[in-house]
Amino acid sequence: MAVAPSSSVKGGPVFSGWPTWWTLAALIVYVTLLAMALFVMRQQRLELMNQITTLHSHIQDHRQGMWDMQTRIAQQTQPLNLQRAIREAHLELETATPAAPPNLPLLTAAQHAAPTP
Repeated sequence: MAVAPSSSVKGGPVFSGWPTWWTLAALIVYVTLLAMALFVMRQQRLELMNQITTLHSHIQDHRQGMWDMQTRIAQQTQPLNLQRAIREAHLELETATPAAPPNLPLLTAAQHAAPTP
């Protein structure tokens, strides 16, 4: 059963009552709006990538500054001289460990060990 093409339909099934040039104009407007929306999304993506790059650069600068400060502190404290001065002063120092949070049991090294088969 073959269907004969109808030459009376103008503008296709969606815009059946519209003239062909209105259909074309609506399509051009739709494609233009779609292109503008895609362009705006592209611009937002580029701006966001620029912000990420700037923040990453700031983080790297601060990290480098911290490394420089740690190096200067290490050079000024001279750990060997500090240990010798502590021994000569007969100071009894303890290592400072943070207190365990309440309601959390302390774990021992045996609890961290891998189970033996």
